[in-house]
Amino acid sequence: MTVYIILALLIALFSLYPYSKHNSIRSRKVFLFLSFSAMVLVLGLRASSVGEDTSMYMGIFNKAQLVNWKDILANICGRTVFYTYSYGYQDTIESLYLGLCKIIGLFTENPQVFLFMIAAITCALYAKFIFENTEHVVYATWIFLCEAIYMFAFNCIRQLLAISIALQAYKYLKKKQYINSAAILVLAFLIHNTSVICLLIIPIILLPKKYEKRFFKYMLIGSIVLPISISASSGIILRFLPRYAGYFSTNYWTNSIGGSSILWVIELCLVFYSYNTRFPTKDSFKLSSFIVIYLSLELMGLSITMFSRVAYFYRSFLLLFLPDAVTVIKPKYRLIIKMGIILLLLFVYIANAKSPARNYIFFFDAI
Repeated sequence: MTVYIILALLIALFSLYPYSKHNSIRSRKVFLFLSFSAMVLVLGLRASSVGEDTSMYMGIFNKAQLVNWKDILANICGRTVFYTYSYGYQDTIESLYLGLCKIIGLFTENPQVFLFMIAAITCALYAKFIFENTEHVVYATWIFLCEAIYMFAFNCIRQLLAISIALQAYKYLKKKQYINSAAILVLAFLIHNTSVICLLIIPIILLPKKYEKRFFKYMLIGSIVLPISISASSGIILRFLPRYAGYFSTNYWTNSIGGSSILWVIELCLVFYSYNTRFPTKDSFKLSSFIVIYLSLELMGLSITMFSRVAYFYRSFLLLFLPDAVTVIKPKYRLIIKMGIILLLLFVYIANAKSPARNYIFFFDAI
């Protein structure tokens, strides 16, 4: 727990620099570099016991070194076997991710270094996403740290790497650079196939402005109907597809009802405020739409936990949505709402850090 508190205090200290420099471009770069470097260190120096799947991914890295490049390239758009058990069962994983493991393996055989490098790539891409899409880098970084996205990096390493890649397509889609955005989305999909959910951003970003309000109404209706339908049909799904019963059980992907649910309510209120004020900023419609999708997926995740995992791509747009939404609130309420959200995020951060799976141990202390 001490490590997480020190990390939060460090980022709070780093945040003084952009404020002292009137949020200049250089000060934002320095802040992001210092803050995300600190987060990389915490991720990279952890023992294999910190995070639910950390040891599994370190094991995959080791096993990947034994896989033939020919097998990987033969299934580059699919999955490759990386381990066969004595009783014949085979473990497979996306081929491109396996290839990435082998490339890193050319420079090191140490899975701890691999863990550090994946953390560095993921955090660097998130920092880039923040810098390129909002001036409110301090607020966005605090959201990344506290809201659960950073804590997700201790568990689903491969998925968050894919998400951090897919997020880069947002800038190119807004600039109508379709080849670049398509290449990025395909790359993310080949790292983790759940990235296919990212395709929903394309029609939202490309939708003509005159259709925004009408589209948003239909999307709201769909976002309400889908979670209800999923919950009502869960028994039927289990009857015909019993092998997926694990996705209906409660596990570490399930949202804790508490600070997260309060945040959901606040986010939904800000979405409706944005809608009622006719999407006041240039990105209001897009970001509000992404948050509606995120909240809908989270509600579906209460019945089928896999949806909560899939939601993390759209959850990442909270880094842009919350700073954007707060700026258009009346000045006399703005500071109160902003500080309230920050304090609530801190509560969520501490709650996540206290999880048994996040009990921090440095790798050199675990040897």
